[in-house]
Amino acid sequence: MIIRRNDQICLACSSLKEEIDKLAPDYLETKFYPIGLHESPSYLNKALMQVILREGRGRDVILAYGLCSRSTVGLFNPGGKLVLPRFHDCIRLLRQTGRDAAGSYFLSPSWVRYGRTPLQERSELIAKHGPQTGAWIFDSMYRHYKQIIYIDTMGAGEDTRKTIELARETAGGLGWDFAVEPGATDRLERLLTGSWDSSEFLVLPPGQKVEANMFL
Repeated sequence: MIIRRNDQICLACSSLKEEIDKLAPDYLETKFYPIGLHESPSYLNKALMQVILREGRGRDVILAYGLCSRSTVGLFNPGGKLVLPRFHDCIRLLRQTGRDAAGSYFLSPSWVRYGRTPLQERSELIAKHGPQTGAWIFDSMYRHYKQIIYIDTMGAGEDTRKTIELARETAGGLGWDFAVEPGATDRLERLLTGSWDSSEFLVLPPGQKVEANMFL
């Protein structure tokens, strides 16, 4: 099932902005929201619902969000289909299938450019709470991570090299390992272009709500 229509809109996290700008068809309207909204799932849920109700009148809404800490649970589109990936987080839209990476924190070109790296967050916590308390809070939050994996979704280029180096510096500053893996944006492209005939996507009819048990 391939849908090519001018009455669609994609609501997406800025962690996917560069990839979506590169892959989205010309007819698809896109709107991006700050990565920091993930820190408050209930607020993100309300923000997305407001936009869906306003923008989804008579057209399909594509969400470039997964379950994302339950931030999409309860969302519905009364005026058209609601389509989103059946993944727990957005990173699955950029990674190759079947790759295990326990203890890894993922960065991508868009995340480095529009988000906040763990090293930046550590610095902010120390500035706010002092060296000892700030470092303790950070270590408690990130105790499961041992390395940073940079997902290379954009290929060669000066901008890519800059974001790779920032990711590498982040790992070095935290004493973590660092690796680069090739990205895979085919799932993201299918989401954007209407190729939804796959178990990897939820295609909900008008009015049906997203439920947590729908995700893989």
